[in-house]
Amino acid sequence: MATVLLACCAFSFAQSRPAGVVSTGTWTPLVNQPTFGGAVVPLLMTDGSVMVQDCNNYDTGNMTNHWWKLSPDINGSYINGTWTQLADMDPTYGPLFYASAVLPDGRVFVMGGEYNEGVNNWTNQGAIYTPSTNTWTNVAAPAGWAHVGDAECCVLPNGKLMLADSYNFQGAILDPTTMTWTPMGVVGKETNFDEEGWNLLPDGTVLTVDVFTTPKAEKYIPWNDNWVSAGSTPVALTDSSLGYEMGPAILRFDGTVMQFGANPHTAIYTPPATPTDPGSWAAGPDVPGGNELADAAACLLPSGNILFASSPAPIFSGPANFFETNGSTFTAEPANDHSAGEPSFIVNFMVLPNGQVMETDSSSHVEIYTPVGGPADAWRPTITNAPGAVELGHDYSIQGTQFNGLSQTNAYGDDWTNATNYPIIRITNNATGHVFYCRTHDHSTMAVGTGSATVSTHFTVPAGTESGDSKIEVVANGIPSATQSIFVGNPAITTISPDTATAGDPAFTMTVNGDGYSSDSVVHWFDQTTTTDNPLTPDTVTGTKITVTVPATLVAAVHNVKIWVQNSATSFSNNAFFTINPANHPPVANAGTDQIKEATGPTTSFTLDGTASSDPDSDPLTYTWFDSSNVQVGTGSTLTLSRAVGVYMFKLTVSDGSLTDSDTVFVTVQDTTAPAFGTLPDITVAAASNAGTIVNFGPFTATDLVDGTVNATTNPLSGSTFPVGTTTVNVSATDAHTNTGHASFHVNVFYSWSGFLSPFPKQQFKMGSNIPIKFSLSGASAGITNLVAQGYWATVNGNIVGPDHSIGLFKYSNGSYQLNWKLNVPKGTYQIKAVFGDGSVHTIQVIVK
Repeated sequence: MATVLLACCAFSFAQSRPAGVVSTGTWTPLVNQPTFGGAVVPLLMTDGSVMVQDCNNYDTGNMTNHWWKLSPDINGSYINGTWTQLADMDPTYGPLFYASAVLPDGRVFVMGGEYNEGVNNWTNQGAIYTPSTNTWTNVAAPAGWAHVGDAECCVLPNGKLMLADSYNFQGAILDPTTMTWTPMGVVGKETNFDEEGWNLLPDGTVLTVDVFTTPKAEKYIPWNDNWVSAGSTPVALTDSSLGYEMGPAILRFDGTVMQFGANPHTAIYTPPATPTDPGSWAAGPDVPGGNELADAAACLLPSGNILFASSPAPIFSGPANFFETNGSTFTAEPANDHSAGEPSFIVNFMVLPNGQVMETDSSSHVEIYTPVGGPADAWRPTITNAPGAVELGHDYSIQGTQFNGLSQTNAYGDDWTNATNYPIIRITNNATGHVFYCRTHDHSTMAVGTGSATVSTHFTVPAGTESGDSKIEVVANGIPSATQSIFVGNPAITTISPDTATAGDPAFTMTVNGDGYSSDSVVHWFDQTTTTDNPLTPDTVTGTKITVTVPATLVAAVHNVKIWVQNSATSFSNNAFFTINPANHPPVANAGTDQIKEATGPTTSFTLDGTASSDPDSDPLTYTWFDSSNVQVGTGSTLTLSRAVGVYMFKLTVSDGSLTDSDTVFVTVQDTTAPAFGTLPDITVAAASNAGTIVNFGPFTATDLVDGTVNATTNPLSGSTFPVGTTTVNVSATDAHTNTGHASFHVNVFYSWSGFLSPFPKQQFKMGSNIPIKFSLSGASAGITNLVAQGYWATVNGNIVGPDHSIGLFKYSNGSYQLNWKLNVPKGTYQIKAVFGDGSVHTIQVIVK
């Protein structure tokens, strides 16, 4: 608590500053200073404005229930900003030194107060401000809490708020959604919470340095609801002579915490790898000139330096001296208009979204500090998913990394809390350069130093935001992300492509060029002929281009179409127009089915038939035929051609006078017909020897439809020796396409027979006598002496029945063949047979009596 209250302008001490230190930053008073009593602790609202309580009399702790906000001008300048009065809190509640925080939904939480309307009563009153309705709602303290006072508070990563009762050793957790309190564990905590400051760490724990058991420190473990040791500072940072006050603590970009003492000492805390472990402390540099930071303000600048206010001893003395430090060295900064006449404990800092720092001192004089140097890129938020177009008054989601920054940034101690670890959305119009802040709310987390984890927030585009191409960026603690393009306002169409079609065309893709298209854009296809609206869902959407599939059903007939883009229920683009012209559909060529023709001669005729070709519009067609070399071979729907054996491709092109179509057909002329022979007569010759005789014949030819006369071959060959008897001669002829024709004839070789000799033709012989049977050969066979001839007898009638009976072999002698048959057979008529080797049989009848 601040145990001494001093009048805002009561000091005239000369400002002390170490010699030889060069100032870097600059102070600039607001152009439009408050017209009310004075601005107390600044609270950055999520729409970029700064909310302050109106001070009535800081000397006596008499604050008001009035609140104001400073809004930057159209160029984003807070120096040129303007003040607007907000709604009043409950008339019985005008606190001084209290807990305050901006909640994840954008509401502002205020509770407690070491003073209330000038009375030092450690009040337990509280209220929540809702920016969207500009209203305050009273909030009851946790059950059983009679006091809250100048309490610490901290919004945890899950969005819940932890609050201390500085009067009694207890704490509670507020769920902002249900507005219910849950007791907070105090197991592991050394002493009560009075005068401490709380600092949220990237691991989700909350660090504090004890003031009554200095130099001990603890951390709150939210998931275990208890406190664990955070070690001890290497130097004592407060004592009873300093009223057990404590200085601010700042989490820096390197993940360490710089804790300032109520004396000139500092300490540096390095968090452990395991959150429940203590971590480690190292002594930091002492503040120059013996300056102290009992109940003093500090903030983390975008450059990584810490800006802080301090005062020389004794405690709560003036003047207020400003320094920047990088954690090891200090640079004295210039005095501002009031610092020479006031102690540092009435100073408050707020890092603004533009990287400047707003300083209030409970007076009606507010100044802006402009530091030198910017952030490292690794400290910036990044946008991974943002809308391409937005409309006034609408709510959107945006995703990325490090939206909450790497620190709570602003610190004081127990008397004031105004952390800014939440995202701010800034839109800048490209044409005018004018700046507009959107109200963010419902952040996915309130953690700091979230690294590469994807986080998100919602934002509402305010009325008055200028339409057109713009840039959007996420700002965390004065550090902006890289910008992304965004369009504000109604979408606009510049061109569509294509803008015409022909009735009956198939489905096609249309491109809508313009600006201001959002991911939920809809393209309207309004048929002015039928007055039918057909909303089309895009295939792809960027901020400046939409591609959409137009189904064939929408271009089936001649129509005039009006097209516009809709982003929401109230956001419509200008109109574009599309024309559907009468159809002239291309003809359909049909060259007929492939043909296989059997050759009928050296060339074979065939007919190409394109009569199955058609035109959807019944336009008259012309027909042109081409060969495989694209040489025209004829015209007309049918065409008769003649070709030799082979495979031929023909192309038919049909035209309706403006459009054409082509089709191909294959014609195969094949030769599968064999050469043909005429009738080949048999040849009969007499044997010249017992082995047969040489027979000559031919040559033979066949007639082929394609090749004409084809020479034939025989088997056996002409000039071969043919045996006695009948021999089949096979004749074949093969054409150029391997088709073979066959024929045959017989060569009959026989013995030239001259007949039976004397005693025949005598026909009667006595039983028991011998019949000399003789015959002779004639002609070419006459010289055969080794003829095989078998004699047989057989009954002709009645007396003996049975098979033939052999008489024996004829013997050659003196030019004839002969044998004797002894007639040892009964009387009767018999047939004598001479059977030759060629199978011929000669007979004569005899009578035995």
